[in-house]
Amino acid sequence: MVVKIISNIPYLQQLNGEHRVVEKTTVKAFLESLGIKWDEDALVVLNGKISTGQEKLKENDRIQLLIPLAGG
Repeated sequence: MVVKIISNIPYLQQLNGEHRVVEKTTVKAFLESLGIKWDEDALVVLNGKISTGQEKLKENDRIQLLIPLAGG
């Protein structure tokens, strides 16, 4: 199955493009397999909604990586 990554983070732009994943893989497990620390390296959006990481990936899902922001 194929999913697409769109990175808006300059140091993760090498991940842009299509990636093959095994069925029933969670968003978190997939990104961690690419070396991305969950909730630390990127704010993750799956198909237009902020991801919890527990969603199972499906064919043609779109993962967007945004710069994580913190503030008060």
